[in-house]
Amino acid sequence: MMLLSILFLIVLEITLYYLIKYLKCDFQWLITNHDEKISFDKDDINKFYINSYHKELGWDRRSNTSKQELIKGHGEYKINPSKSQYSMNNDNSRSNTLHEKYQKKIITFGDSYTFCRHVNDDQTWQWHLSKLLKANVVNHGVGNYGIDQSVQKFHLEIDKYQSEAEIIILGGVPESIMRINSMWKHYSEYGNIFGFKGRYILKDDKLVWIDNIISDISILSSIDKYYDEIKKYDLCYEHKFKKDKIEFPYIYHLLRTSKRNIPLLFHLVVRKLALKYAIKNEKLINRAYDHIMRFNHLFTISLYKDPKHLHLFKRIITNFTENVEKLNMKPIYLFIPYLHDLIYFRKNNIYYNTFISDLKKHMTVIDMTNEFMNYQIEDLYVSKSYGSHVSSLGNQIIAKYIKKSI
Repeated sequence: MMLLSILFLIVLEITLYYLIKYLKCDFQWLITNHDEKISFDKDDINKFYINSYHKELGWDRRSNTSKQELIKGHGEYKINPSKSQYSMNNDNSRSNTLHEKYQKKIITFGDSYTFCRHVNDDQTWQWHLSKLLKANVVNHGVGNYGIDQSVQKFHLEIDKYQSEAEIIILGGVPESIMRINSMWKHYSEYGNIFGFKGRYILKDDKLVWIDNIISDISILSSIDKYYDEIKKYDLCYEHKFKKDKIEFPYIYHLLRTSKRNIPLLFHLVVRKLALKYAIKNEKLINRAYDHIMRFNHLFTISLYKDPKHLHLFKRIITNFTENVEKLNMKPIYLFIPYLHDLIYFRKNNIYYNTFISDLKKHMTVIDMTNEFMNYQIEDLYVSKSYGSHVSSLGNQIIAKYIKKSI
């Protein structure tokens, strides 16, 4: 009997090894020990260097470029995804057609919700706000940025606007609290392997900037030397990546991560079968993706319960405020919720309310949460999936609310 039990466990271990290997090949959110260290392909490094690499910021948009994008999330399946298009100006800002003749009165920095990903150039909240104000609201948002990167970009770009700019808007999302604790996006957004960045830490309650590890693109070819340094400053490695990964013995680690990974394996098997037999049911195929996004959301919520992370978040934003005011400009923090946050708030408290209320004591904060809740919220985003970006209608509402607030 003992021998049969041992044999069963061995067979089960081998089966799980091959099953996981098969399932993870086209789904970035299922991670194993092999994902902890990455070997970078030379062609991929060169492509990243040409298209995105930035020594200080980690990555950035390229001036005088344009691109069409499929409207879908990382790892999300869409049968016939629609497309959006963006264009970049020679000053590294997003095209603001019809309004670039006006004064550059407002300059905006932030992530993809500031860049307004998945809508066209004339559907961003900056475009709509420019139309309302008869001004050029400049868009320097960059996808996947943390607030820390956005602040660094502000410092790099602001000199050229000092004669015109009156207001600086820093845009953020609930997940910003996680991004400021990260030095490698791969440890929080698995599969985003080129997402290296610098970050702020606090020493004696003073902000200290830790430079991007990839200070030269050649470092990617010898990245093994730097993993310990990255892990030292990346909260997500210990508190997210390590906890989510599956490794030998697979039975033990599946049980250890049972709430996340056992349902995930089931959903991925269903996904594979649906794709193999051409069952075109997006909801069915995306259950694995939605499952992972829910866990990512819970991790973000947990960070808002930790005073240490809240303090760092607040210090970065208030320091930005002080620097803007020294330039005789008005700082504004714009907070845009995710669709899944608004759905969550139908039954739960707004988990970042205390943080926003505290921040309002130090600066002007425009929080779109309650305003968005006045509408049919699904109409304010380009799709109903987790991580969906704001639609043209949602961006119009943001623009009107900013105009009213300033």
